[in-house]
Amino acid sequence: LATLSNVLIVLNATGNNITHVEDLAGMEELHTLLLGNNSVKEL
Repeated sequence: LATLSNVLIVLNATGNNITHVEDLAGMEELHTLLLGNNSVKEL
């Protein structure tokens, strides 16, 4: 369990680095996609 939690902490750290550096544009694209899906559902 200790090693598993350590691995999860490392994955969280690397995941945060990736999202902060590379996926900012991707997050904006996901946001616009979600907005598009919402307007399609409202129609």
